[in-house]
Amino acid sequence: YFEASGLDVSPQIIKKLENKRKIPMVAKLIEMLNIIYEEEIDHVLKGDRWFKYLCEKENKSEDIYFEILQRYNLLDKHRPYVNVEARKEAGFSCVEIKKLGAKECR
Repeated sequence: YFEASGLDVSPQIIKKLENKRKIPMVAKLIEMLNIIYEEEIDHVLKGDRWFKYLCEKENKSEDIYFEILQRYNLLDKHRPYVNVEARKEAGFSCVEIKKLGAKECR
């Protein structure tokens, strides 16, 4: 959830920097952020697999995570934009993505 927030904000940061791409350091920064973004998808995918494995091993519903987030009002603090495609690539289901606040997920 929080760990995957980079999936939501990285494309927006890159987009904001695009108009300064002619500056060599900014171009390098954009390149670096793109690499980090791609690696983040894989990183979150691995975490998602381990989480699901642990839930299965402990005979717990995967919903337990969202129940904890709701109990402590942490879902309300999530950023308003959810990168649906990146989170799907990282193993999130549409049900999970909608619980994070996305209006649509296909």
